[in-house]
Amino acid sequence: MYYDEDEFAAFLDSLPLTVASKVIARIREVSAIGIAETMALKLVRKVDRKKDIFELRINTEGIFARSLFFRLEKANEEEDNVASPTYIITNSFKKKTNKTPSKELKKAIKRKSNYKNKR
Repeated sequence: MYYDEDEFAAFLDSLPLTVASKVIARIREVSAIGIAETMALKLVRKVDRKKDIFELRINTEGIFARSLFFRLEKANEEEDNVASPTYIITNSFKKKTNKTPSKELKKAIKRKSNYKNKR
């Protein structure tokens, strides 16, 4: 799921098709095998331990594409299926260094808080 679907679509449109395809494939991989396994493979890393914000990492064709996301324990109060969690992508961006920009992390934290307050 996406916090802002139009923003995410614009991000994908800004990437070369091969890179955008890898972003989508990586999202599917996280959904299929989970955060722990993708962290072990260094495809995902936790960028904020207190707020549980994760970074999906794609490095290809000289482009460092990132999507920040959080795990929603339950999609709704009636849902008991924790084995199949929901992930919410808060924001996506390209970067040139290995460090996550603080403004992007702050944006992800704020969006996570807003999302949870709306529920």
